[in-house]
Amino acid sequence: MSGPLGFALIENGKQLVSYAGYDVVENQSGKRVGKTSISKKGNYRIRRILHLPSFNVVRYEGGLFKTFSTA
Repeated sequence: MSGPLGFALIENGKQLVSYAGYDVVENQSGKRVGKTSISKKGNYRIRRILHLPSFNVVRYEGGLFKTFSTA
């Protein structure tokens, strides 16, 4: 999913998550069993743009997101 079409090819939420590189992958190696992280294989610009706004949502919006805040 690269090139000029970009979002035009995305049909559902799973594809959008994968396109942005936010899909979760499991990292197993020796003692590290069951550790997960995001794949970062998608569009780095989308992740960069969403990084700081996501902190603001968690910090100031409250509600469901407030439970994930460490502040």
